[in-house]
Amino acid sequence: MVDVLPFRGVRFDEARLGRGLSAVITPPYDVISPDERDAFFARDPHNMVRLILARPDAGAGSDNPHLSAAAAARDWRASGVLKTDVEAGMYLLEQEFSASGARFHRRAVLALVGIDAGGRSGFVPHEQTLAKPIEDRLQLLRTCRASFEPIFCLYRDRELAVETLLWGSSPAEIARFTSPDGVQTRVLRVTDRELLASVSSFFRSERLIIADGHHRFTAACRYCDETGAARGAPSAFRLAALAALDTPGLVILPTHRVILRPGPAAAADPVGSLATLGHVERFSSAQSLLEALNDPAVCEPSRGAFGFFGNDGIARLVRINSDVAAQGAATAVDRLDVALVHRLVIEPLFGLTPELTRTGGHLAYVKQPEEAVAKVSDSRACAAILLRGTQVGAFAAVLDAGVLMPQKSTYFYPKIPSGAVMYFMDVPPEASGEA
Repeated sequence: MVDVLPFRGVRFDEARLGRGLSAVITPPYDVISPDERDAFFARDPHNMVRLILARPDAGAGSDNPHLSAAAAARDWRASGVLKTDVEAGMYLLEQEFSASGARFHRRAVLALVGIDAGGRSGFVPHEQTLAKPIEDRLQLLRTCRASFEPIFCLYRDRELAVETLLWGSSPAEIARFTSPDGVQTRVLRVTDRELLASVSSFFRSERLIIADGHHRFTAACRYCDETGAARGAPSAFRLAALAALDTPGLVILPTHRVILRPGPAAAADPVGSLATLGHVERFSSAQSLLEALNDPAVCEPSRGAFGFFGNDGIARLVRINSDVAAQGAATAVDRLDVALVHRLVIEPLFGLTPELTRTGGHLAYVKQPEEAVAKVSDSRACAAILLRGTQVGAFAAVLDAGVLMPQKSTYFYPKIPSGAVMYFMDVPPEASGEA
């Protein structure tokens, strides 16, 4: 269903970097905080943040940050900081990391995926999107004509045939770096045309599940349409990292919800109303609450549960009664913690309708639970809702049901790094060794 092709990647020439690859690689643009953005700018003059989250160039007389990104990309390619591989290939990404006290190892394949009108039906989204970030990424594409960072897609391969084929071919290591959060990454490359043709053939009968990058994917499809790109044209492709849904090391962390301010239809006593949902237990600290929330012996995975930290400074664990959870649960997604929290807490108790959550200023999405709690403790928010990560099996059930999850329902960890390999549309697919 999907064209998955090798390509001539554009990469940093480590010999021209003063502080190595670790100083220029970043996570995706949408998980970089303002403080992190400043730190990345200061870290190295060739840091990826200058392409994916650029600032306007005052000297250029424009307030368009994407013009700064385009200028930086041109300069880096002209000076040799960015180099184009001579031979087309697929790039293999290995990430070693720690999560929840355990050590994991995840593999993914970096390749071009076809997003022309006929091919995009082979993609399965799982989250809702917002208009503003789509427009921002579309403007970046129009200005730079490049995929600076890959979207992250999953595919079904219970036998791990693709991994076995590619990693069994003794691929050459071309890069190694460590990200700020300690994730160790290796990049390898495979150029054997016969082998790559087999990989491309495998994906022609598969569908790709968009794990991360829904806004970037939608922007790329719109750019493809507005340029009138037919199948095989440069703008009919997008850079993607592809991982098997069954690969070891696929970790999904939660994205916690922070209520910045309630809506006009909020309940008179949202905290007191939590008791109507099920069993509420108090804890001495947010840390002890988190430990209980993530302990299967305390909160069985099949029962809805969440942590709540209000402006009264009390940490509460809420275990939702099964009859309450069943109300309005028409699909697999409705039984997930994140959906239960939106349906039973965020909207009815805090008055935050889907429209209000989309417009901003009412609800924030936070990766770290400590940050969520701190916002409440510092009176920058009125409540933090702490969630468990969605289990891979439950995620697969939602996909099979063909329904969308609420925005920011999943946090696949670690993120696919930005800057390991890039795709520029002036290095066309037809010159990229199509298999």
